[in-house]
Amino acid sequence: MQENLSHHLSFWHPMRHDWKWLLIGSVFSVLFASILLSGWPSGLIPHLDYPYTYGGDTNFTSWLVQRVREGWLFDNPRSGYPFGSNFLDYPQSDNGSIFALKLLGILTNSYYGALNIYLLLSFPLAFIASFLVLKALSFRNVYAFSTALLFTFTPFHFWRFFGHIFYTWYFVVPIYFYYSWKIFLDAPSIWPFSSLKKFILLFGAFIILSSFGVYYAFFGIISFVVCGFASAIKDRTLKGLTLSIIFSGMVACGVGLNILPNLIYQHKQGPNVEVAHREPKQTETYGLKIAPLLFPTSNHRIAKLSQFVNAYSKYYEVTEAVYSESLGILGSVGLLVLLVALFAATLGKQVDPRLRFFSLLVLAYLLIANTGGLSVLFALIVSPAIRGWNRISIFISFAALAALFLVLQQNKKIEALYKGKKLVYSAIPLVLLLLGLFDQTPSSYTALTTSAKNRFIEDRDFIKKIEAMLPPGSAIYQLPYMGFPEYGNNINLADYDLLAGYLNSNTLRWTYAGMKGRKGDLFYRYLSKESIDKQLEVIKRLGFAGIYIDRNGFADQAKALVDRLNALEGGPTLVRKDDRVLFYRITPSTHTKLDSMSFREIMEQAGYIITESGPSYPATLSEGIDFSHNGVPIFIKDIKGLSGVESWGRWSDAKLAPSVRLDFTEPLPNQFDLVLSTTAYGPNVDHKLKIVVGTETYNITLHDKLSKSKLAIDLKGEKVSSIELTPPFPSKFDSRILGFGLAQLKVIDKLGRKSL
Repeated sequence: MQENLSHHLSFWHPMRHDWKWLLIGSVFSVLFASILLSGWPSGLIPHLDYPYTYGGDTNFTSWLVQRVREGWLFDNPRSGYPFGSNFLDYPQSDNGSIFALKLLGILTNSYYGALNIYLLLSFPLAFIASFLVLKALSFRNVYAFSTALLFTFTPFHFWRFFGHIFYTWYFVVPIYFYYSWKIFLDAPSIWPFSSLKKFILLFGAFIILSSFGVYYAFFGIISFVVCGFASAIKDRTLKGLTLSIIFSGMVACGVGLNILPNLIYQHKQGPNVEVAHREPKQTETYGLKIAPLLFPTSNHRIAKLSQFVNAYSKYYEVTEAVYSESLGILGSVGLLVLLVALFAATLGKQVDPRLRFFSLLVLAYLLIANTGGLSVLFALIVSPAIRGWNRISIFISFAALAALFLVLQQNKKIEALYKGKKLVYSAIPLVLLLLGLFDQTPSSYTALTTSAKNRFIEDRDFIKKIEAMLPPGSAIYQLPYMGFPEYGNNINLADYDLLAGYLNSNTLRWTYAGMKGRKGDLFYRYLSKESIDKQLEVIKRLGFAGIYIDRNGFADQAKALVDRLNALEGGPTLVRKDDRVLFYRITPSTHTKLDSMSFREIMEQAGYIITESGPSYPATLSEGIDFSHNGVPIFIKDIKGLSGVESWGRWSDAKLAPSVRLDFTEPLPNQFDLVLSTTAYGPNVDHKLKIVVGTETYNITLHDKLSKSKLAIDLKGEKVSSIELTPPFPSKFDSRILGFGLAQLKVIDKLGRKSL
């Protein structure tokens, strides 16, 4: 059997001879998806004049699309103005999707047109890839067709449609199975070193595959390794295992190339612990759960079945897994088929190699990704960066559906029908296809798409009115402050709702969406805590032309803010129909060009100086720094390596920087006493804290309680404007790596100079 199967390991034969099946399936996929989204007969022609989905995480993806339309992903001057919105702190292995959206954006001339086509293309892509792979695994046309269409319309597809949109391009999943099958089968045709051309083509293929999501790449590597070990045990040779390591390395290289710009940037700028921070416990929260695999969808056509998930949510914590994992009725039966095949193989029964292949992989997926599975060890020992293990359900879905239809195809009674009654033979999988589509899809998504359309039009029309009354390139200050990305909801203001301004304007510049934790974001974070009088003064000095306020982000619906603004500027210039969003046009006090200015120069222009620790306040060197205070004295230029403010002071955090470094605006006095109030964390107790001032190194002993130390410093004429403090044994604590605590630091000039 294995020898016969090895003759069916090519995509080219079905592409040449079965193109009609590919064409019918592709056209059906697009039309059926479009009708589900837009209704009948409206869906017969895909819509490009409004987005199918709008708001929430979709706005985040739309923001990415708009950025690549206007240039490229990594930076854009219209977001986070005037500091820009560098996106290199947020690594993604999605350049395949990004390039596709760039091309679609050029074609449609809108972010929503590009996004709609991208989403519709996800259906034929999934069908074509799965059909070709199933044919390569010796499925007959009608069985490959039915399985591929059911895989194309899994509940997973539509749940990702209205959120994490990049996951809809899961056409790579069957291809990972294809190469895993070759490893499992130990097919000699796949050995990459038989020719340079083959090696280059394979490497290129894996680079492309790895560019459609790090999760799919990671799950693909798991599939390769599992099949590599299976091949080694089955055939008593290391060739399959070696092949799996080579393939995994190629995919890993592809991911590395995708995130290389991010790694370079973070090496130069230092880590940003506020962005994409993941914790091991999230592996449990977003882990795979077996029961939801068998649930009906929450929007099932049969009302009683759709209520099942709602009943479940009353008793258990509900995450994305509960909604997106569902395999549907046929997929659930296929999962049981794999379980039976696994038992049969264990008991020594003869089992089709393809069933052994699928059952082995699904067993591995369940053992690794399930809540409490091996993924927890991976998070604790290796990295918690991979947390959404429930997303492996799309791999399980492919295996389960393929297993069910493979068993039907291999059934002897059905096989007999193929020889005598082809029409009846073909009807069996096609009837199951119709049953599966009925089960896996709702009657319509028009309620959701209509709601998205209405919200989009409401935002678009309001923003266009603002843009029409202002000169091109005008800057808009947005309130409330919200960090970006992954800030979460703010009162009743959903994450990413403030992107409406950027998405629906062509030239206006907006303050929202500077990278959270970087200087531009911190500037607005601290500014938003000042009085609106102070905020107005600052933004006018920066040349801003208006203020955009979303009431949903305020506990009092912005009543106090609006009352004060009305007193200062008169009533709002524009009010959205629902009274939720207000716009105040203001007169800037200057029209200085900020584009070529440094961060420091922009702050000086604004008359508002901040560091990572907060806004600067007046103080002298002898008064020193009180680290329990939000902000730093005016004589401090920057501080690195300290975590957030606590009631007593601040801890050093080696995750931010190996040492705590204080940069002063001017050189330190030639002779001074350095007075420190410090404490030690854990293993640093009774050990030395190294202090470097210029070319000289000093040490003080750290204690388990706050204690004062005094060092006499003589710079001997050396010009020094920084002090560096390095703990002996930084140690892990929560998400930080602590060494010592700083409560106070003073510089007392022995020659009598009072301040810098």
